[in-house]
Parts: sequence; C-alpha cells; structure tokens
Amino acid sequence: MLRFVLVSCVTALLLSACEGGGSSVGGQGGGPADPHAILVGGGAGGAIGSGGTGGADGAGVRIDSIDADGTQVDGEGAQRIRDVLVVHGEGLLGADVSIKQRGVEHEAQVLDASDERLRILVPEAIGSGESTLIVRASTASAERQVWIFQGEAGPRGERGEQGPRGEAGPQGDQGVQGDRGERGEQGERGLQGERGPEGPVGPKGDRGLQGNKGEKGDRGERGEQGVKGDKGDKGDKGLKGDKGDKGDRGAPGADAFLGIDTITFPGTAVTNHVNGYYKVGSAKTVTVNASATLVVLVEFAAVPHSYLCSSGTEFNLLMDGTRLLMDPVRVDFDAHYGGARAAFATVSATQGNHTFQVLSKGCLSYMTQTSRATVIQVR
Repeated sequence: MLRFVLVSCVTALLLSACEGGGSSVGGQGGGPADPHAILVGGGAGGAIGSGGTGGADGAGVRIDSIDADGTQVDGEGAQRIRDVLVVHGEGLLGADVSIKQRGVEHEAQVLDASDERLRILVPEAIGSGESTLIVRASTASAERQVWIFQGEAGPRGERGEQGPRGEAGPQGDQGVQGDRGERGEQGERGLQGERGPEGPVGPKGDRGLQGNKGEKGDRGERGEQGVKGDKGDKGDKGLKGDKGDKGDRGAPGADAFLGIDTITFPGTAVTNHVNGYYKVGSAKTVTVNASATLVVLVEFAAVPHSYLCSSGTEFNLLMDGTRLLMDPVRVDFDAHYGGARAAFATVSATQGNHTFQVLSKGCLSYMTQTSRATVIQVR
C-alpha cells in the first residue's frame, strides 16, 4: 500500500520519570509547502523547524527524526513510504510504538530495534490525515505529530501472466425441468432389414385325438419287438362297484392306553432367581411299565411376593434331570396379581422310573402356587 507522510507541526515531547529528568520541546517545523511531500524532518532541538527553540537533552526517550522506506521525491526531506517507518533517536530499545489518529491509538509492529533506531510497520487502519507517532518506554515517552496524505494513483502496471486454473467447484443444484416440447412429425418408414437367423425348435405340441377304430385286418407275421412307447393318459375313473360281504371278525388288539399318573408340586417362595432356573419343590417319580409315549399336561401358577416383582415369571418341566420338555412357559402378573397357564408336551420313554421337576425363574421375589401335571402313557 502506498502512503504519503508530511510532518507539518513537529513537536517532540519527552516525559521522564528518572531523578532530575526534565522535558524537552523540539523546534516547531513549518507547514506543508509541497503537496507531494511525504516526510519533512524536524528533529529535537529545532534542527529543521523554523522559528522553534531547541530542547535540552534529557534522560529517557527522544525522537530525533522519522524516515520512510520509499524513494526520494522532489523537496528536501520529502520521501515516499509504503508500509515501514524508521524512527531515529535515543532510548528506543525495548519501547512500544503506536500511531494515534482521530482519537484512536493503533499499535504498530516493531520489525527491528536498537537504542538509536526503530523500524515499524504502519498499521492497516491508518488512513490520510493528522496523526501522532508515540514511543513509550518503561519510564518515559516521546511523541511527534505527522500528516499522512494519500498520493495520486500511479500508472497501471502491465498485466501479469495468467495463473494456473483453480480446482473445479462443487456441482450446483439441478435446475428445474423445462416444459416438454411438442411431439415431432413421424418420419418415413425405413427399409425392411434382412431376415434374421432361424430360431430354435419350439416345444412339442399336444397329442392329437385318437381316430376311429378301423376294421380288423388279417393277422400278419409277427414282427420284431418295437421300442416301448410313451405311457398313455390315465383313463376316467370307473363306477364304484357293489359293496362286498362283511368279513369275519378279527382277534382283539392290544390296549393302547397303558396308564395315567397325576403329580403335584406344592408352591414355594423364590428370591433372586432372575437369570437361572430354580427347582420348585422336590422331583416326582412316575413308573413306566413298558416303552411308551408320554403325553404330559401341566398347569403352572405364581403370584408376586413384593411390589418389586410385577413383570411375571417363567416355567418349564425337567425330565430325568436333563431334558426340558417344552419351550419356556411365561406367566404374566396382572396389576400385581398372580397368573396361571397350561402347557403340554409329548416324549418317548423307556420302561422304568422317570423323574419330573418343575423349574421357574423371574423377578426378585415371587411365590409359586401349586402346579399339577398329568402324565398319560400310551403305546
């Protein structure tokens, strides 16, 4: 960015907190004689200002002059700057620099510093007009008023080379589909194409109706046995014949019913059997006289024992300590009241004694009621 700076009313103010320190006022410079001037120096002690009185040197911070980083222009002390100002003086090392314009201070970045010289970057917020450059150290400060003007625009530079093409942006939304156009006129019919290759043989057709039977001819010589033909269609079903005589009565068969047993499982309190099955009461024994099929009909019942148990419980019937006879039977509790449910199963059993055991699991605390099982032995 190109800037013009003109020092029109030069004032150097030294403030010192050291013992015996005083303030010095630099000479007052003249006004801007050249509208194209950028910087007219006016150092402490009235070195350039007209009509000013020199100030006494004092301990602390002092601004002697301000230079620019641009080129020299017409007029003594006039320079063109772009972004950097160079401040000359004493006690500048470690100081902070700001430029005040229109009542607002803008901190300037110090690029490099020594005790006699500071290079600062002019803030982007600084525009044309009256400004004050302020240098602050830990015990003293100095400031100088400067005018900043915006110069005329220079000639337009040559056009640079075209840069590389950027990456394609994201695909935009699909536009609204337009109205369908009118249907065009039908074109002329094209020439008939060449005949295509012959297709595969089609499936065999249905068999035709049988012709009328001809007159019986003379019996010819017996020929060789021919190939067995396809089986003919099945004929219509004939009329039902008369019922035959009743046969003799057969010998009596063996009785399919072998026996029936009823076993009871008293109710009991169950606590903390949510996951594993709990054996309700003791196992009951049923004696099977011969190998048979057992038809088992059982009724399960339970009630909640606590308000913590309202979801119901699950039952099953265990045979011979290893075989579960049915899928789990769920007994739900309705509004903290008990429930009951029946189930049945069939199982093959060998001759001998077999045990049956009721199993249950459910909520934290519940009471099983009396469960009854009927075991029917059939062949």
